[in-house]
Amino acid sequence: MSPAVAAIIQKAMAPDPDQRYQTAAEMLCAFEHLHERDPRTKRCRRRMIGMTTVIVLTFLAGGCLTFTGLKQMERLQNAYVLAERSQNALRAGDVDQAVQLAAQGLTADRGIFDPPNAPQAQRALADALGVYDLSDGYKATRTLELPSEPLKLVMSPGGTRLAAVYAFQAAVFDLETGEELASLPLEPSALSDVIFLDEDRLIFAGEGAITAWDLDSGQSLWTGGVVTGLALSADGSRVAAVYKDKEEADIYDTATGALVQTISFQGRSQRVAANDRFADPKDTLLAMDRTGQRLAVSFDDGTLAVFNTTSGEGAELLAPSAASHFEGGFFGSYFAFSTWDGYQSIFAVVDMDGWVQTEGFAARTPFHLQVDEEGILISSDDLLVRIDPATGEQTESAYQEKDIITFQNRDGYTITASAEGTVMIFDALAQLVERLDTEKSCDHLCISGQYAVIGSQDSPVLRLLRRESHPEAESFSYDSAYPHDEARLSADGNTAMLFSVDGFQLYDQTGTMLAEKVMPDPEQIYDQQYRREVDGTSYLEVIYNDGLRRAWSAKDGALLWEQQGEAPDSSLFEEFFTDRLRIESPLHGTPAAYDRKSGRLVSMLEEDAYLTYVTQVEEGVICEYISSQGERYGLLMDEACSVLARLPALCDIVDGTLVFDYPSGDLRQSRIYSTQELIALAEQYEEESV
Repeated sequence: MSPAVAAIIQKAMAPDPDQRYQTAAEMLCAFEHLHERDPRTKRCRRRMIGMTTVIVLTFLAGGCLTFTGLKQMERLQNAYVLAERSQNALRAGDVDQAVQLAAQGLTADRGIFDPPNAPQAQRALADALGVYDLSDGYKATRTLELPSEPLKLVMSPGGTRLAAVYAFQAAVFDLETGEELASLPLEPSALSDVIFLDEDRLIFAGEGAITAWDLDSGQSLWTGGVVTGLALSADGSRVAAVYKDKEEADIYDTATGALVQTISFQGRSQRVAANDRFADPKDTLLAMDRTGQRLAVSFDDGTLAVFNTTSGEGAELLAPSAASHFEGGFFGSYFAFSTWDGYQSIFAVVDMDGWVQTEGFAARTPFHLQVDEEGILISSDDLLVRIDPATGEQTESAYQEKDIITFQNRDGYTITASAEGTVMIFDALAQLVERLDTEKSCDHLCISGQYAVIGSQDSPVLRLLRRESHPEAESFSYDSAYPHDEARLSADGNTAMLFSVDGFQLYDQTGTMLAEKVMPDPEQIYDQQYRREVDGTSYLEVIYNDGLRRAWSAKDGALLWEQQGEAPDSSLFEEFFTDRLRIESPLHGTPAAYDRKSGRLVSMLEEDAYLTYVTQVEEGVICEYISSQGERYGLLMDEACSVLARLPALCDIVDGTLVFDYPSGDLRQSRIYSTQELIALAEQYEEESV
């Protein structure tokens, strides 16, 4: 029997009557509660309590994990959204917003609810900060928003101020800070002009009066009559002013505001649009020479005349014609102009001292001009050239794939725009230093000093670009005119080799060329591989189709050895290995990354580019590519092959250091930035912006 029943019987038979049950009811109660005293029942109760506790704890843990997982998924999804918004802001030119949004999607110190940082967010932040773009050029820095679409943009001579003209107001900005310095009311016409005398003074067609304004004091310096169009002499001493189609021009002294002369147009007037409140077709020409002694004016009857501002007398350069569009200005003693009548464009240069035409030609497409102290520049279709007014010699300044609709040249840089919204910036040697593809038309361009500004008549948002250079990152310089496909550094970092199938050049760190070689039988070359051996030896190995191999020293360019081997595989199939990945790169096909242990496909790589090399780094791997357009770049990826950063112009990786090759003739270096470093840079950027 059970121990509990035995205990009842033992108590009932106790020798001492006082220890027995005193009543039958008491003994019955003991039998009715028999199971409560059974050890098996107690053990079962303990097991039930234990199981219940485990179930409750498991439930709580599951709920916690579910809550944590949902929170992590929510934050990860939020990081994806922020990364996409950051990329959109960067494309729109708002770097401040791009950095801020990308940084919000990353966490330096992860908590229990924080998911792993999304690769998309890290890439967005690296792009926004531009840490891997060490090229010299104009980079997006911020946007400026106007109350309405711009009618005109004008920059100060030093490039520190911008006057943006919109519906009858001129907003003046400090380009360094983006601060609005003044809002000036204009004569209610789209023809109303603003011109800068210097960085702190400007003249504008104010409401009811021409006004000279001092930005520092925020006060008017002088006022005059009502005007719309303005033209400033190059020395800044005189300003010519006209009011719409009024048949005269007033000449003011810019220092005092004194009316120097009134020039009669002898019954003629400039062309004015039917509704000049909202449209300025920019068809008229109004220009002064360097000292303000001559004033060129176009008229609505197709006449072009030059006036002496001292005597008021004028002489016609162009008789009445069908010309409806005029451009031009003065360069020294020369006056250059173009006309367009809808069918033909005419360009001419006149030596005003001798009243002799020195250059002229015609075309079936419009000419666009910039004529000032910078020289005479003329664009036709997709080409922009600088013309020597004495000899007619033409020097290319810019070239676009599509027709150039507007441009500006200042301080040795030229900015151009096509109708498709492609903006290009060229240096004094006509080399492209920046390209920007926008989603809107680029109707207004300004460039001066350190800044360039882009505006569209379809958007109130202006895009501001700042000129950047990175001399601190430069490791080697070379002849930028030398054509080459690849550039590599030696293992000791003392030399740089530029090479292609045609040959190579070897440079030291001072920029001195140590050797130059023309490759024998370049048409028979199968491949070239730059080798860095563990003993510190570096050389270029050239492999020929018949199996011949030659090695050229990266120290002095000498031929190290030559040997005959087996002919290389004609399939051009390549494999690259890291500790974890095996990457296949077929000649015609998309590269793919596989797990080395399991053989499982990890990821397909870039489709529209040729994979040239794979390097394992601390953050993961770097794949180097050549695009279908011939652009070299790299992708920094994690072990799952998610892209962490794009590396434009990447040419080499030496001991974890990135090397970039720029067409300016520079090799520049950068370390690889961790997520924590990028977040710290973003915080620093935001502090400096504030």
